[in-house]
Order: sequence, then structure tokens, then C-alpha cells
Amino acid sequence: MKKHLLQSAIPFVLIILFSPAVRAQPGLVKKPTITFGGNLIYAMPKSSFNDAYNFGGGGEVFAGVGLGSTYIIGSIGSSSFHARKSSSAGGLTIAPVKVGLKKYFLLKKIFINADVGSAKIKINNESTSAFTAGFGGGVRLLGLEAAVYFNTFKNNIGYSTSGYSNNVQAKVGWSFTL
Repeated sequence: MKKHLLQSAIPFVLIILFSPAVRAQPGLVKKPTITFGGNLIYAMPKSSFNDAYNFGGGGEVFAGVGLGSTYIIGSIGSSSFHARKSSSAGGLTIAPVKVGLKKYFLLKKIFINADVGSAKIKINNESTSAFTAGFGGGVRLLGLEAAVYFNTFKNNIGYSTSGYSNNVQAKVGWSFTL
């Protein structure tokens, strides 16, 4: 009796294991995708940071991995801010390393992005590391991206603007997804 029951169960188990209805459907299981790219940045200082600096410019590169329309992004960049003639502060260079999330909407044409990290800040011959964070949004078309981004960093070099240095950035660049 046990042998007959076992022989009957084997085909039943094989049918269940190899049945297309039991397997994951191709559209339901998403494979991770990889994204990478770079941006040119034009930065406009805000608040008290604007009292000491005119504008900034720089660039960044990024890479990330995601499922569907949400990506975990890592970025590294560098921007230089030019001091106003009326300011005693020298030029400021910031080199952030950040990690964050990027979420696409409407067929991956519109996105929002937020990140946090650490930045090396250099003014004249002094340098320090500080917290940095930002958020923004933009559009993507045929691999080209344009975004508006709010960025802040903790500026703790005394003779420059102290506290958080805020700036609004216009970013233009490219992005590829594999």
C-alpha cells in the first residue's frame, strides 16, 4: 500500500513542480537593473552662504542598482564656489560622497532624488569633512537628464560662512540604464 501511494505521489509532485501555473510569471519577478551617469552642476548659493559666495560650478558621477523604478544611488562629485569681492573668505571647494534613493515616475521620464553623505570642504589651505544632504527632481528624455536640486552642507571652517551652507543647483547630464 505504501509503495503504491508513493508511486502515485511522484507523478503528482512532478506535475506541480513543472507546471507553468506554479512557476513565477515572467512579468512578476523583476531582475535588478543598473544605472550610471554624470551631471554638470551650476550652483546658486542661498541665505548667508550667498553673502560670501557668488556662484559655484562642478560635476558629479553616479551609479546605482534598482528594482522597477526605484534605485539606490551612490555619487561622487566636486564643486567650486567663487567668493564675492566684498568677502574675506577665499574660494570654497566641496567634494561630496553620497548615497541615496532615486524614484522614477511616468514611464521613467520624471524623477525625484534624495541623498546624504560626507563632503571634504576646502577653503584656502584649510580643509575639513562635514555632513551633506540634498533633494530634488527632474526630467529624463532619451538618456539626457535635467534637474533642480537643493543641497546643504555643514560648513565648520570659521572664517567662511558657518553653519549650514545652502545652495540650489541646476544639473544637466546623462543617464544610462542596463
